[in-house]
Amino acid sequence: MTFNPLEVRSATAGYGGIPVFRELDVVVRAGEITALVGPNACGKSTLLRAMSRLLPVASGAVLLDGEDIATTPTRDIAKKLGVLPQEPVTPGGITVTELVWRGRHPHRRLGQRPTHADRLAIAQALVQTGTGALADRPVDSLSGGQRQRVWIALALAQQTSTLLLDEPTSYLDVAHQLEVLDLLVDLRNQGKTILIVLHDLGQAARYADTVIAMKDGRVVRSGPTREVVTEELLTDVFGVVARIIEDPDTGSPLVLVRGRHDHPRSSADRVTLQP
Repeated sequence: MTFNPLEVRSATAGYGGIPVFRELDVVVRAGEITALVGPNACGKSTLLRAMSRLLPVASGAVLLDGEDIATTPTRDIAKKLGVLPQEPVTPGGITVTELVWRGRHPHRRLGQRPTHADRLAIAQALVQTGTGALADRPVDSLSGGQRQRVWIALALAQQTSTLLLDEPTSYLDVAHQLEVLDLLVDLRNQGKTILIVLHDLGQAARYADTVIAMKDGRVVRSGPTREVVTEELLTDVFGVVARIIEDPDTGSPLVLVRGRHDHPRSSADRVTLQP
């Protein structure tokens, strides 16, 4: 029997006895990039924490490869599910290689020396994230973009089939944002299943196969990106006026958000670009 990599079934979760979402149902499809979008405080990060067992659900269940994560041994979960939280805390004085090495812990017995498989996994993760030249550098000496890629390298060294990432492009400049997103596409093409929380709707529309839109702790719409990212949805979920056109290069939805001072220009005001 084939299972979806990750499912949330009628789950309720929150903090201090106050639910952030109730009886939520979510399916993450295998071999796809799924973007979780929505306004601030809508429940995106809480859902991601529940799906990674960082936050227990009050009711319902989260299933990983068909098994309830609440009753699955932690080591077994760590072999299947890699998680990059929104603001990971780096231990002081640790080097890049030492941090990425921690991704191998689910595959090792206590006190076991590094194996050839461990060293190969670490080397591959550093190459995939373009951080090989940083291997001996202290992590706390790196730029924000470099640190983010190193944390992704840790998740890759874990060699899981499914990755959960909470706003991995936050605090990065445009070039490093694109590097991270392009890397996720490479990983998707290699067969990994990826769930990513994104604030940038344009990035979600361009890079995700599936979009899950949340508002006030509920899923408003979920499905293929072109069907979910619509002008009506952006107004309903984010309260903004937007225009959606087809990207001439990729065919994906291109999101053009309008502010209060944006007004359509008349034909006389439009500039014609010369070839």
